[in-house]
Amino acid sequence: QECWSQGKALFYPTLTCHPLHSSSPCADGGRLVFSKSPCGETICRTYTDNSGRLCRHPSISHNGEREDPGDAAACGSILERRLVPDFFGDYSCQCDRGIGFVEYAGSCHAEYLQGPCEKVE
Repeated sequence: QECWSQGKALFYPTLTCHPLHSSSPCADGGRLVFSKSPCGETICRTYTDNSGRLCRHPSISHNGEREDPGDAAACGSILERRLVPDFFGDYSCQCDRGIGFVEYAGSCHAEYLQGPCEKVE
């Protein structure tokens, strides 16, 4: 509970608290993620590209290619989309809430602006 109250996850091997997706408790470029087991434990996940080469932090593997999740070009020409991880460390291109975008009807829109809504909505 102490980790959750800090907005962090417990790394079981050392019983220490760390931000999810951080590399701090992990070796070999891994990131702290939840395992897909029913126990909800955390593990250090490493990423490899199509050729089997290890992706060093901050790089990850997306569609078999080595990508930097912080690179705006990693998701193509849609500027509002970024590589965003889920709890298990799987990355996908999504509207980036971290920079103020939300998804509606398959498109990214700036949060708190009119977007596709009618004037009275």
